[in-house]
Amino acid sequence: MRTLSTVGLSVVLGLSGLAHAKEAKKAAEPKAEAKKEGAPAGGPAAAHPAPPKPAAELEQLKPFIGTFKCEMKALMEPKHDFKANLQSKLDVEKFWISWRLVEKKSKTHPGGVSGAYLGYDTAAKQFLMVAVHSGDGWMRIAGKGFDGDNLVMTGEITMGGRKLVMRKTLTKGEKKGFTMKVEAGVGKDKWMPVQEGACK
Repeated sequence: MRTLSTVGLSVVLGLSGLAHAKEAKKAAEPKAEAKKEGAPAGGPAAAHPAPPKPAAELEQLKPFIGTFKCEMKALMEPKHDFKANLQSKLDVEKFWISWRLVEKKSKTHPGGVSGAYLGYDTAAKQFLMVAVHSGDGWMRIAGKGFDGDNLVMTGEITMGGRKLVMRKTLTKGEKKGFTMKVEAGVGKDKWMPVQEGACK
């Protein structure tokens, strides 16, 4: 009987210890889960999303990249010819084309400098050009895409304290270079020529 009682007591104690161990493990599980959710120090960091890539549509703008000499015409009074140098390149990690146009000063032309970025707005699905001109001038124009060799962009330009509607057309050349034409809106669907030229 003593032996049986001792054995029985051992079994009871063993079961009691097992139950206690299960309770301790169960109590520790929420802590372990919370630690896991909290990303412990030194653990693997969350993966960053892949960086965006330049829009494929920028390939269509390659004819406007390079160093060009431009022969320009001012078509508003007083009408006159002038020369300009244009330098453009892929910039801002190849997401935009930076554009710097320097107009040469002469007896008939006051000269000037303009800087711009030409690129593609992936949200609006359109080409976009934003520019500033020496003085207080700025411009923002956009266009859906090419019609043949022509990229037509419309928007606003502010210069000399006046805000105007503007249309700019860039036309790819047969080989190197391009032509440009600038028009001002003077009414519904009416445009007045302001400037034109060829860059080679």
